[in-house]
Order: sequence, then C-alpha cells, then structure tokens
Amino acid sequence: MKSARIAFGGVLLVAVLTVTSGCDESERTAPPAVDVSKLDSGNYPTTPRTIERSEEQGAIQEALALGEHVPLLMDVDSRMVFNIARSGNRAFTQKHPPPANSGVGNVEEFFGPVPGLIAGFGTYAQRRQEFALGSDVEMAILRFSTADQAGVAMNFLAAEDNKEYPAKATATIPGYPEARAGVSELNSLTTWLTRGEYVLRIWTNNPLATPPDPVPLAEFTKRILDKQFEMLRDYRPTSPDKLAALPVDVDGLLGRTIPSKAAVNWTPGVYTPHAALHVHSRSDLTSRLFTDTEVDAFALDDSGVYRTADAAAAARLIAGFIDQATDSFAVIDPPPGLPDAKCLKKLDDPVVADLSADYQCYVAYDRYVGNVGSSQVQDLYQQAAAQYKLLVAGH
Repeated sequence: MKSARIAFGGVLLVAVLTVTSGCDESERTAPPAVDVSKLDSGNYPTTPRTIERSEEQGAIQEALALGEHVPLLMDVDSRMVFNIARSGNRAFTQKHPPPANSGVGNVEEFFGPVPGLIAGFGTYAQRRQEFALGSDVEMAILRFSTADQAGVAMNFLAAEDNKEYPAKATATIPGYPEARAGVSELNSLTTWLTRGEYVLRIWTNNPLATPPDPVPLAEFTKRILDKQFEMLRDYRPTSPDKLAALPVDVDGLLGRTIPSKAAVNWTPGVYTPHAALHVHSRSDLTSRLFTDTEVDAFALDDSGVYRTADAAAAARLIAGFIDQATDSFAVIDPPPGLPDAKCLKKLDDPVVADLSADYQCYVAYDRYVGNVGSSQVQDLYQQAAAQYKLLVAGH
C-alpha cells in the first residue's frame, strides 16, 4: 500500500469545489451532516492518540524547526518551483539519518562513522515539471553537537559521495574558498561546506547546458549558501539535553493523523507553513494557498492534517490542491457516507510521473483538512473515513 505521506511530496491533488452562489455564509462554512457511526473505517484507528514527549520525537521537531530556516529554492531563483523527483521525508535525526536519496550522499551505515547528528533538513527543486529538462538542485543541512564532529562528518560523507559519483574536476564557489566542490562525469556540481557545527551539501545540475559549464552552477551555489546563512541567523538551536522537553504535537494535530507502521527513516511531526512547503510539489502555488487559507500548521504521518482559518478556508485549500492535479489525476466518487470528500485517481498516462499514491482523498471538518492516499480504492475509502472520524473526535 502506498501511503499518503508520499503524496504530499509528489503531487497534491484535486477537483474544483463548486459553491452554490445562493448559499449564505453559515451554510457554506457549516460542517457537513455526516453520520459518523455509519462510516466504514476498517481497522484504522479513529481515536486521536497522544504523542508522548521523548528525546527522539523532540529531535524530529527540532529538525522541523531547522526546516523553518532552510530556504525554499524558489527564494533563490523564482523559477525553481517544482518539487517532484525527490519528494517525501525531509527531517533527519541520529535515529533517522539521511537516506541515500536525500541529497546528503549514499550512506547506509551512519551511526559509527558519523556521530553527533542532532537534526537535519533537506530540500529539492527543479525548474521544469518534467525531470532532467532544466536545472535542478538539492540541498541538505545537518547540525552536529560540535564543530569537530561536523568536520569529521563532512570528510566521511564527501568521501562516500565521491565513491558513488567521482569528480572529474574541482571547482571554486565564489565567496566560499573553504567549500569543497567537484564536477562529476555528468557535469553536475556537488559542494560540501562546514560552518561551525553545521554541514551543508548542495548538488546542482543543468543537463541542457551546451556546452556544460560549472561556473553558473557555482554562482547559483553561492546564492543558495548566502540565503541559507542569512536565514540561519534567526534559528535558535535547542540544546541536545533539552530535546526531550520540547513540545512534540501542536494542539494535538499529529495525534489526529493516521499513524504510520514502523517506516524506516520516517519522521512524523508538525510542520510550520514554511517548512511544510518543502514537502509539497509546487512551492509557489501552495505558498499562495497557505496565505489565502491562513494555514498555520501541518501535521504529517501516514496521513496529513492542515489547520486553516475556518471551514470556508478549508474548502478553498482542497480546491486549490485539486486544481494542481488536473493534468495527472481524475476525480472519482467519494467514499460512502462522505459526500463532500474529494477523491482522485491517477491517470494511466499522467503528465508527471511521480511517486504519489494512485488514489487520494481530501476530507474536511470545520477548519481542518485531512489527506489520505492508497494503491487501492477500498483501502482509500476506509482511510478517508478514519481520517474524518479523527478530525471529528479531536474537535
């Protein structure tokens, strides 16, 4: 079964919601009349769970707090708005280290040679919707306990990275003479840099450049680093011995998601709106949606829950997500008993080949929106019913 969490980083989807012009405000914003007792939620949990504080859950929230201070690549280049090929989890901790496709390097055994990781966050973007038809960039920032550990980590990770993608030449990043940058056989540019207790890795590529030229890639890397260090000034790192005391579930939102099943390198948590944009497929469109609907928190586990301004805003959020998906998904019938749910099926020939779930549903209750995904429509409907019950129970 494909989980909903993949859908968030892939294409977040939709069918346009139509509001009858004759309805007054109270009719448009009232929760739908649903008999919850008749909804088939299968074996999925329907009671909100309590997320206990712990050092690991605190580390996850610290990683997401760091993500609040990681630039979206569209903040550096307004054309870099597509986030499809590297979608998914973005937060890293010592117990959930960066996976091989995270943009940190191809490292499977992280604990021994790379000790001291507190939290990390990764992001990705490309210029065009189709992969390899223009510039694409991935970046990760890792925070270690000490500067010495950061140095050890960078040396190890860079060496492992070079084994997989050997550099044919070195390069210089303007303004960052200490950076370690190499041009691969495929003419991409990989840059490693330490700054205090932080390690940064930036990979840039432009497969359409003729002839290949590392200079524009180096200049773009400089701009990314400039923006990252500018934003990092506002980050207030939590001491490692305080992680276990961090709040881990803003207003119970994470407890109202469907829990994942022991996923490897999966870090459920509550995102700020800015951090959440890193796991959505169109950061530009979704940013405008978040502003319009006043999304102030996003909880992500095997399902996702958005908190908006009110019920009308929740409806607009769903409509916006569906509008983003019209070229790769078709609208299907809602689950039995949930007539206002909006559900989708991936087309046989989608415009965008991504890893999002084949079937998706959005459900709304009051100011909250839930999103679920599956590879089977019956399972999808049970998840949608369970998610709706979780929203109602936690209201």
